[in-house]
Amino acid sequence: MLNMKTKQNIFRLISSIGILVFGITVIEATETPSIQWNEIAKSKIMDNNELAKLGAAFPTWKIKQVTWPSASEINTNKVTADPNLTVQCMEWLSKFIKKEQLPTGLDKQLVAMKKWGLIREESRQKRLCDVFIARFKKAPYVIHVQESPCNVVIAVVDEQLLNDPRIDHKDLVIKIATSVLSEALKPDPNSENLHVFEFVRDNQKISRILWLVESVVTLKNGQTLINDANACKIGTSQVEAETDGKFVKFDIPKVVKGSRATPDPYVERFSTEKK
Repeated sequence: MLNMKTKQNIFRLISSIGILVFGITVIEATETPSIQWNEIAKSKIMDNNELAKLGAAFPTWKIKQVTWPSASEINTNKVTADPNLTVQCMEWLSKFIKKEQLPTGLDKQLVAMKKWGLIREESRQKRLCDVFIARFKKAPYVIHVQESPCNVVIAVVDEQLLNDPRIDHKDLVIKIATSVLSEALKPDPNSENLHVFEFVRDNQKISRILWLVESVVTLKNGQTLINDANACKIGTSQVEAETDGKFVKFDIPKVVKGSRATPDPYVERFSTEKK
């Protein structure tokens, strides 16, 4: 039999342990890594100087799509967007990116850039496009988005690959696509509708992986056809990815209802009102 004093000591010990465990639990619950946004979400890989090392394998217009603008560009091109346009942009991002990858408050971080975006070489564009851009760092990725009237570019990088790039480019694209893109856009690595191309420029290799969205593909008389209704519902019919083994850039063309399958990229969406 334990005497009263011993029982009291044991009770105090158990209570102390309980308080300690509770304290640890509270600390762990509150130490959720915070999201870093836009110019604060820096990347050593998705950086102008680093990407320029790829030379002709990754031209400057593509670099602009995945890097944060300079302070002078922000000052010159940033404008106030109609809230309805912000909602529309978020709807497109929600179509193409997994819900769990879209951080709360992203709509407040979208930056409207008037006559700034590129969807192809600048010399081939009618003018620079009105685009929303945003960047966020959410472990283990830094994710950069550019939403134009006609497409969405999503660039993803895991900083651990800076000094240890992946050799199997296809495998990296499949991994990142499965982790970041919505379920409807998930590629099937064994599908006949997935194609891999490799390009070497200036001794730098870039792989381009293109796939048709499986749920929009139909076969008729041996031909591959696109189900327009399904493509409109999903928002696209295909995804094109590029990688050097360190970052992955997804280019997703929009598909909407109407006479034009792809929206006009030069729609002037934004006013000139500064934010």
